[in-house]
Amino acid sequence: MKTTLLLSKFILICFINIIFTSLAISQVEDYASIRNSGNYFWGSGLGKNYQEARRNALAMLSESIQVEIKSNFEAIVSEENGNLEEYVKT
Repeated sequence: MKTTLLLSKFILICFINIIFTSLAISQVEDYASIRNSGNYFWGSGLGKNYQEARRNALAMLSESIQVEIKSNFEAIVSEENGNLEEYVKT
């Protein structure tokens, strides 16, 4: 009876270990697919503590973001019979 209980505990521990290992491996693959997909912005940072590493990761992330704004408009002023009409056309 005691041997069966020990064997059951050993099997349970092995099973839990396999589950956690497979979850950890799948998360590593997810991070790699996120980085390589081109659909996400991401940053990674190192530091002496969590706050410094996070700050460095945010700095890397912010350096990779670019914004470009363009706008075209045309100001139109017309006069007809002494009436002045002014509007903007985009």
